[in-house]
Amino acid sequence: MTDVTAAPVTAPGSSATTARLLAEAAGRIDAPDVVLAISRGGVRTVHTGGSAEPGPVAREHLHYELGSASKPFAGLLLARLVAQGRLRYEDRAADLLAPGLPVHPSVRRITLRHLLTHTSGLPGLPADFYPQAVPRWSTDPYGNYPADRVVRAFLRARPRHRPGTRWHYSNFAVSVLGHTLAAATGTPWEVLLHQQMLAPLGLESTLLRPGPDSTDATGHRRDGTPLPALDTGASRQRGRCGRRRWTC
Repeated sequence: MTDVTAAPVTAPGSSATTARLLAEAAGRIDAPDVVLAISRGGVRTVHTGGSAEPGPVAREHLHYELGSASKPFAGLLLARLVAQGRLRYEDRAADLLAPGLPVHPSVRRITLRHLLTHTSGLPGLPADFYPQAVPRWSTDPYGNYPADRVVRAFLRARPRHRPGTRWHYSNFAVSVLGHTLAAATGTPWEVLLHQQMLAPLGLESTLLRPGPDSTDATGHRRDGTPLPALDTGASRQRGRCGRRRWTC
């Protein structure tokens, strides 16, 4: 997984020292594909490399999977909705996501702030995720875990600690946050993201699904063997790479 974004080659006026340092750094990385970039003062310097044979599209013009680097999008989206007066950080997630349904008292206390800041007490992934995922861990672990299962797992969860008292990194929590924002606004996640974030910021090349033919970078194992994409299903808000993933 490569947490970088596609960018033009070294821009006019870029520092020769910066370009040299990037080239030296790329040369020290043992990987099939390498893309390094630094943006400073409005100038972006990019250097590419790697042991794999270059494809038909130059590395600097490919779409790369952002993985968990996309979690800030969920946070910024929440911040924007709060600024618009549509939500509050202290709103309880269960009340927005599944109003009227039975919820464990500890889950009832979880707020949007808790989900965003990894202080909800939720585990990294739902407890019932692993039995269905392990047999397909290297191919399609998320394919059989749709949105309704994420919601059900949240409503019946048993937080490891009282919300707001401890920090524990949780992909599960960010997935719940994304579904909660969609439910609270009555707008599908991808539509909400585009309307509130991508379009206003002019991020025309940022996608949650595959880009045009041959523009998506192919992942590789260390030995250069190509890796198939992972379908993250209902967990795409937290940014795992796959066919429903963030690319730039």
